[in-house]
Amino acid sequence: MTAINHFLVFIGASPSLSTEINRIPKRFSGTQVTAPAMGKSDRMISDRSVARATSDLVTSMRVASGFDQPARLSVWAYQPESVAQVETLWKAFGSSAWIEFIPGNLRHKDAASRGYIESRVKSLFQLMNEISTEVFSNRKSSPLPIPLRNFHSDITTTLRGHWYSNASIDELKERIKSLCGKFRQIHTNNFTHIDKRKLVFAPAIDSQCHGKPHPTGDDERCFVAGKFRFGTALFAGFHYDVSSGNGKSLASVFYDCCGRARDLKPERRDYLNVFPNDHLLPAK
Repeated sequence: MTAINHFLVFIGASPSLSTEINRIPKRFSGTQVTAPAMGKSDRMISDRSVARATSDLVTSMRVASGFDQPARLSVWAYQPESVAQVETLWKAFGSSAWIEFIPGNLRHKDAASRGYIESRVKSLFQLMNEISTEVFSNRKSSPLPIPLRNFHSDITTTLRGHWYSNASIDELKERIKSLCGKFRQIHTNNFTHIDKRKLVFAPAIDSQCHGKPHPTGDDERCFVAGKFRFGTALFAGFHYDVSSGNGKSLASVFYDCCGRARDLKPERRDYLNVFPNDHLLPAK
């Protein structure tokens, strides 16, 4: 069986476009396409089209073999028609996938849409390789794998947006260099990272990752976000040991990967393991 090196997801495909996009693996070996055919009212970014694509992707990921650090995740859709569509897409894939928009003038042009995707894949891999260097290789020093809900910083606010949009290789390198420079200057001290609340996020050393698989979380979005960040694979089991930094028990409110609040003050914990997808351990 060919190892999967690219999960390619299309949101809101018609039956004919779904068929067309499923031809992409013939040209790009190792690509697993998820492009569910939707009814007329959902041939766009919608709650139903995103939920269906997420569910089908998770099914593919659970049965796939041999994907890890080299794997990539890209999500495609036609140019959004409203802010609400962007928010729906970002809620599901904003932190996990590399998101690409197809020009609106290619809508209803199935072969041309497939051709556009195919023309972008090679350069996309070059871009995602730059991301992977930070997310995987430089995970202990880079801001890119930081938990976006629980690390309070202007940098995480930036990372929650489409910060890599329309970047060339050189432009992406400069954006990453700028983000990493600001992160080190503002937040890093003695190999740990301190957020606006003065909480200390200490990257786990490899032996502390316990050989665990990626955290699954409580829903499909958390499952995907536990395996990928901005389209590239996360290091299995990597997390941050979070403490108050002053020797006292944690007394802050944290949010899990589903957005549920958890007040640590009554628990009197000295530390909390927080994963890149905001999965929290120990459980409450």
